[in-house]
Amino acid sequence: SIYEDLKDQGRLPIVIHNQATLAQSKGEWDLAQALYQEAMQIFTDVNDLAGFSTGYHNMGSLAHYEGDREMAANLYFEADRYYEELRDPIGRAGIAANIGALHAAKHDRATAREHFFRAWVTFARAGDHLSCAAVASSLGYLEGVKPNPAAGVMWSLFGLAVRSRHQLGELAIDVRALSQHRDALGREEFQSIVERSVPEADAERLGSVLDAWRL
Repeated sequence: SIYEDLKDQGRLPIVIHNQATLAQSKGEWDLAQALYQEAMQIFTDVNDLAGFSTGYHNMGSLAHYEGDREMAANLYFEADRYYEELRDPIGRAGIAANIGALHAAKHDRATAREHFFRAWVTFARAGDHLSCAAVASSLGYLEGVKPNPAAGVMWSLFGLAVRSRHQLGELAIDVRALSQHRDALGREEFQSIVERSVPEADAERLGSVLDAWRL
């Protein structure tokens, strides 16, 4: 690259890191891992704390996607350590959400709930609507059928409302969850919970959407 030719150690690892992120998005795991490692070596050479935090975060996500939960947790821990040093609450909230997902996969709902809620509060204070919706959706699924479907309804409703209001897309995530919550609670109890949160006309529209979803 031009930055490599110019021996620009500041921008070069960022370029390599972005290439790694692109490879990861395309499912090219081995290439992504190699590029992340290359970028991290340069971040180490120049002692770039922000590079460390983002690099460990994304490498943790890669390990997470590949199913290596222990490696993911270790990398997330390193990322969180640097985010804390940088006083980056949003970065730490992202880590909390990811660790919550790791605990949810192990059916450790109490710990998952704690991490998800910590992330949600930080994102809400920062006005990060997309991240708020994503964490609310995770909390909605976490409550699921057995633990507390009534609470699940509230979180999934929140996720759906934020996605709709800000045109964030991926509404199906919350519609699917709400459909599952309705099956668990029964239509009458589900409708009662919804009507305590939204106008009756909107509650009826939601019922129609869920019915259509099942077709």
